[in-house]
Amino acid sequence: MNRLKLAYRKLNLQVRQVNELRVFEKNNFSNTSRFDEQKEVLFQLLQPKVLFSMKKLESDHQSATIKYLNGLNKLASNDKAYNIRLNAFKS
Repeated sequence: MNRLKLAYRKLNLQVRQVNELRVFEKNNFSNTSRFDEQKEVLFQLLQPKVLFSMKKLESDHQSATIKYLNGLNKLASNDKAYNIRLNAFKS
């Protein structure tokens, strides 16, 4: 898959995730730690090294941010999974 297409997909999914959690947070239904973690993932994605990476990110310790980034990378690279997740945000 093209690196630019993968980067767009990762950003698209993560922005939608943060917006979805923001709506829940306004209604006091959300876990604020989850919202903060997802914002941190979005900020990490704004680094070109992370955004355009097609490989699994390695870490000395298993942080939640690295886990989310690796999951997002896998989800964005699979056409079927990406479309299913995208449709879940629209409904």
